[in-house]
Amino acid sequence: MNVLFVGLGSGIGGVCRYLVGLALPTAGGFPWATLCVNVLGSLVLGAVTGVLSFHGGSAALRTFAVIGFCGGFTTFSTFSNESLRMIESSQWGMLAVYLAVSLLAGIAAVWIGIKLAS
Repeated sequence: MNVLFVGLGSGIGGVCRYLVGLALPTAGGFPWATLCVNVLGSLVLGAVTGVLSFHGGSAALRTFAVIGFCGGFTTFSTFSNESLRMIESSQWGMLAVYLAVSLLAGIAAVWIGIKLAS
């Protein structure tokens, strides 16, 4: 049953990821869509974790939302590839902003999600 929950969640997450990519094309070389999905995915992960921690919930919800949806929606591999492209083209300022904002906003989003759920 867990495989079904992961498959369903990741399918929905992947479709949502694709739609965000269509809505936020890369502008000026900055990967807005990847940043957006990674921060939003962190918020969802924090909210689901908070709900489960503070209010209880099923393992099925965690499997569907955290492993499935967030796994299909967020994209570390694309983040890594885009970072490498910035390195190859010597876009050091853009790279520094992308890395810092991705990391700090992602951590903040998990924290905010947990706080909202509590």
